[in-house]
Amino acid sequence: MTQIGRELLRGAGVLVGSLIVLSLAIVISIVVHAGRDDAQAAAAVVVLPAADGAAESTPGRAARLDRANDLYRRGLAPRLLLVAGAAHADPAAALAEDRAYLIQRGMAASAIVTIETPAPTAASLRNVAAQLRASGVDSLMIVADPYHTLLATKIARDLGLEAHSTPVSPRSAALSAPEQIAAIASELMAYLGYVLGIG
Repeated sequence: MTQIGRELLRGAGVLVGSLIVLSLAIVISIVVHAGRDDAQAAAAVVVLPAADGAAESTPGRAARLDRANDLYRRGLAPRLLLVAGAAHADPAAALAEDRAYLIQRGMAASAIVTIETPAPTAASLRNVAAQLRASGVDSLMIVADPYHTLLATKIARDLGLEAHSTPVSPRSAALSAPEQIAAIASELMAYLGYVLGIG
């Protein structure tokens, strides 16, 4: 093997090794954020749909709505932004059902804002940011599937929002062990794609 070939091979090895270390660090962060409840007072609670590319599940959806309603009833935020997107076959119908679900559980109808945006998380949060800034505020709590909170919070903060996450637990979202592994792997790819600008 020539000197150039050895240098290329060494460089490739360093690159692969760096990517493995980076991926492991991100996976650890994804898991840590999935179990971290950073709930605190904010201008609004934002309920995101299932993570990009994931199918919406009834238990997961109900868990997110119940979590948001708990935050509202504790007085941590005066309003709630419901987002429906690509995970829903009919976003408008999903928003109507979610709104009715919350009202039935005591949330004031006037406190609920619906946002239909059949687009990935980044585009959805850009719409959320526009809604908040139109009202002169920029703080929010993000309620999302457990392994989606790291990416969602990073995107929101990159948009200049004061964002905190309060995920539902894997158990309340009814995620089996294989589903959790698949969700973590999917989020790893999504996070890498976002930070590298290829997502």
